[in-house]
Amino acid sequence: MFGDRFPFRYFVDDYSLDYFAAFVGCSAETEASFETVIFLAQKVDELGCKAIYTIENSDKKIAETIKSSTQSKDQTTLPIADISGICAFIFFTV
Repeated sequence: MFGDRFPFRYFVDDYSLDYFAAFVGCSAETEASFETVIFLAQKVDELGCKAIYTIENSDKKIAETIKSSTQSKDQTTLPIADISGICAFIFFTV
């Protein structure tokens, strides 16, 4: 469950991983739609998710909104680093 922009789309597609995310990619949108938030909250409840992931340095607004829309409201929000900054640094310094 990913409550943020989603920079891992190609990764999950390449490895045929299942996921649910607030956006289909690294969207410039600032807010997910009401329908998306409700859908994700229902999925968190249905799947019994204990964590909602965000990108590193996120304001976590969308993840917190999803969490507050679940039945238990006890999920942890966890950041995942997309390492794009590290990859760009390596590319330009080599």
